[in-house]
Amino acid sequence: VQQWPAVINILENSGGVRGVSVSPDGRWIVAGSWDKTVRVWDAATGVQQSVLEGHTHQVTAVAISPGGQWIVSGSWDQTVRVWDAATGVQQSVLEGHTERVTSVAVSSGGRWIVSGSNDKTVRVWDATTGVQGSVLEGHTVGVTEVAVSPDGRWIVSGSNDKTVRVWDAATGVQQLLKGHTDRVTALAVSLDGRWIVSGSEDSTVRVWDAASGVQQVVLQGHTSRVTAVEVSADKLIIKSTNDFGVSIRWRTSTWKRVDGHFDDDFDSNYTDSDSDDDSDGNTDNYAVSCGTPGPPTTTALPCRLATAAGAMSADVAWTPASTPGNCTSMPLY
Repeated sequence: VQQWPAVINILENSGGVRGVSVSPDGRWIVAGSWDKTVRVWDAATGVQQSVLEGHTHQVTAVAISPGGQWIVSGSWDQTVRVWDAATGVQQSVLEGHTERVTSVAVSSGGRWIVSGSNDKTVRVWDATTGVQGSVLEGHTVGVTEVAVSPDGRWIVSGSNDKTVRVWDAATGVQQLLKGHTDRVTALAVSLDGRWIVSGSEDSTVRVWDAASGVQQVVLQGHTSRVTAVEVSADKLIIKSTNDFGVSIRWRTSTWKRVDGHFDDDFDSNYTDSDSDDDSDGNTDNYAVSCGTPGPPTTTALPCRLATAAGAMSADVAWTPASTPGNCTSMPLY
């Protein structure tokens, strides 16, 4: 937010933004609007670059292809539309949903588009041809959120029916994740594809094992609907935001709240140097990825490291000169 003050000012005062997405290179921001348009802004200057017109009702969701070449939008007009990001020209209209489209996502390879709708279905579209592929049915009321695993092997959906469902992208076979006590309003998948994170109208954030569907933890701290969830690339931190714009960061090694300084890019290099108020009475540790830049000190600090596979190590002694080969094991806190 601090990097785009001009754009944030525009979004906050527009009175009708329903979905926002940032280009992979961070240079432009796309938003859907109540006025039936999709708008594109320069992220640095806040200058509006283009207005994409074609929808006949409110635009409720937007997504950007991994390469940034095209924009996807979903609308209450029951359509999904694909736009050339450079020219703003509408490339295709994907028709099939029978009620409002509520969410859209693009696979990491950019091969297909996924959409969710109040018609209770999740639909998969060929991104190049616009041809509808699978229609995933199972939710008992409208679909609110969709996401795609990084490897493209499965699709995740959340619904007003309070469930999260995981679908095999090839076969359409579904796995049901139950736990939320109100509608699901946010979804994310970890970069390694092992975790699904969901937020809900019940004010909780839940973490699920993607392979087994087992609920790992329930994170409680918000006092209103959770509208967005994110997982850091190294899985050290989960960030959740409620509908008042209040964000909480959770340390995944302890599943406790973290208060401290974070990089604006929400990457793996973060520090937490506040006084610990946890019941165990220990001092907060630093958490970094082994071998990457860390706290500006030459003193060995207790920290927890993430391997390339995303697994967490025991606490180790770490200094800026350390490498994975010379970290010294220490007892867990």
